[in-house]
Amino acid sequence: MADKFKDLSLGTERSIDDLGRIVIPKGMRDKLKFKKNQKVNIKLFKNHIQIEKSELSCCFCNSEKDIEHYNNFPICSSCLKEIIEKFSK
Repeated sequence: MADKFKDLSLGTERSIDDLGRIVIPKGMRDKLKFKKNQKVNIKLFKNHIQIEKSELSCCFCNSEKDIEHYNNFPICSSCLKEIIEKFSK
């Protein structure tokens, strides 16, 4: 599980404006390949908010083509094929 947070950085502090908006720093948007007018999912947890792309992309390669779901994880057909081949041996 520690590998899941390997890329996690300390981040930056931002202020919430009068309309409740927060600017996501450009470096973070670039790293996550957020596009202009990107739709996001915002999830509220007990003590934090999670923001993620709402468009479906493979959890392994970030492809947006031929997405299937397994246990709520989006997986593209190419990665699914690789997984099946690897574990069918």
